[in-house]
Amino acid sequence: MNNLSYLLCRVKPVSLFRNYQKIRQLYSSASIGVEDYIAARKRYDENFELNASRFRKKMQEVCRDDAPPTSLIFTEDLKQMVHIAKDNSEDVELVEKMLSKFHAQNSHLRFGSYVFGPVVMRMFHYLNKPDEALKAYKDDKMNGFFDQLSSHIVLMDLLFNNKMYYDVIDVYKIMVSKQLSFGTHPKSVMVLVFGAYYKLNTPEHYDEAVQLFNKLNERGHSPLRRVTTFMAALALNQNNPHLSLEIISTLPNQLYVLVRCIKALALCNLDRIEDAISVIKTVLKFDAPIQTTHTFPSDVIEKVGEAVEKSGSKQLMTDYDRICKQLKAQNHIVEKTLDDLLCSEVVVTPSVSKTQTTLNIAMDNTHANHKKAVRNYYRPGLEEAV
Repeated sequence: MNNLSYLLCRVKPVSLFRNYQKIRQLYSSASIGVEDYIAARKRYDENFELNASRFRKKMQEVCRDDAPPTSLIFTEDLKQMVHIAKDNSEDVELVEKMLSKFHAQNSHLRFGSYVFGPVVMRMFHYLNKPDEALKAYKDDKMNGFFDQLSSHIVLMDLLFNNKMYYDVIDVYKIMVSKQLSFGTHPKSVMVLVFGAYYKLNTPEHYDEAVQLFNKLNERGHSPLRRVTTFMAALALNQNNPHLSLEIISTLPNQLYVLVRCIKALALCNLDRIEDAISVIKTVLKFDAPIQTTHTFPSDVIEKVGEAVEKSGSKQLMTDYDRICKQLKAQNHIVEKTLDDLLCSEVVVTPSVSKTQTTLNIAMDNTHANHKKAVRNYYRPGLEEAV
C-alpha cells in the first residue's frame, strides 16, 4: 500500500466544536418560534392542568355534528387546546374539529387580531405530525387560515425534517399559486425549497432548481448562502461541476467551509487536481490562535485523495500526503460529511433577521402582548450555516 492509500485509511477526524450538536431539523426551534411555543405550553399546563380533562370533554360536545347552533368555539378555547394537545390521535382529531368549526363560524366576521395559522403549525411541528399538518394546510375548508409566511416556513421545515421533500416543493407551488402578500421568493422559504431539490437529486428537480435559481438572479434577488450552496451541491451531484463552480464562485467570501468543499470537489471532477489541492491547503494559512479553525469534513478530504490517486501523479501524491498530515495535526479535519454541513441547523441571529432572512418568522402571536429581548443564538460556525 502506497503512502497515499495508507493515509486515506488512516485519516482520523476530530470533533468539530464542543457545542456542535447533531441536528434534527433545518431551522432551529427558536428561529421558527417553536421554542416560544413550548414555553407557552408549559404555562398552559401549569394553569389548566386540573381542568384539562373536563375542558376536552366540553370541546368534544361542542364539536359534535348535532351540537346546537349556540355551541361555539371561542378564541380562548382554541388557544388552550392548541397549547395542551398531546401526542395522541384523540387530541389531534379534536384540534382538527375545533379548527374547522372555528374557521367556519368566523369566516365572515372575526373579532380580535390573534392569528392562529403559525401557532397551529408549531403545534404540529412540536408533536411531529407532518401528515396532519399537510392535511390541514390543503383542506379547502381552511382556505386562508394558513396564508402567513411563518405558517409556510414551519410546515415546510416539518416536512423537510421528515424527508417529505416532494411535499416541500408541492407546498411551495401552492404558496406561489395563491399570490400571497409576501411574494413568491421569500428568502427563508427558498432555503427549504432548494434543500428539498438537493435532497431529491433527480434530473427533473435539478432542471426546476436551475430555472428557479436563474429566476431569482434575473429578478434581482440575492439568494442566501445556503440556497447557493444547495444549488451548487445539486449541480455537482448531477455531474455538472462546471456549473457548480460557477455558482459557488458568486459568493463573496470564498473561505466558508461549504464554499471550499464544493469548490474542491468540483475542481476534482474537472480534473483540475492541483487547484483542488490548493483549495484544501488555504486553511493552513489563515488561522490564528484567536480565530475559529477552518475545517473540512473527512469525506471531502478523502474524495480529493481519491482523485489525486487516480491522477497517477507522484508529485501530487507527495503534496497531498504532506498537506493532509498538516490538516490532521492542526485539527482541520472534522467528523462530518458535506451533507451534514449542507443540512446543518439554521439559527437566526439579530444581524441575520435585520436582513429579513426569515421576515420575523418567530415573531407572531407569541409576542402579541409582550416583547422579549432578542436573544443571540450565535455559536461557533454559525456564520457558515445560512
